Amino acid sequence: MNQYEECVYRARLAAGASYMRIAKLADSCSTLKILWHGDETQYEIDYVTEWMCVGFEMNKDPIKTGDTVYFDCMK
Repeated sequence: MNQYEECVYRARLAAGASYMRIAKLADSCSTLKILWHGDETQYEIDYVTEWMCVGFEMNKDPIKTGDTVYFDCMK
């Protein structure tokens, strides 16, 4: 992935987790439901979990969360 694609991916993960918090679909980062295919590497699992936890803990509107993560990544 180039930097742009990686930043968009991070922002989408964070925004999705932020939405889950606002919609009360999870109580904490550890209770976020992530559907895995089964062929992910540990690195992929850690990466997705990390950025979803970042978004979940920001406790903002999902759009603002995604924007914040994206702009921080692009710096």
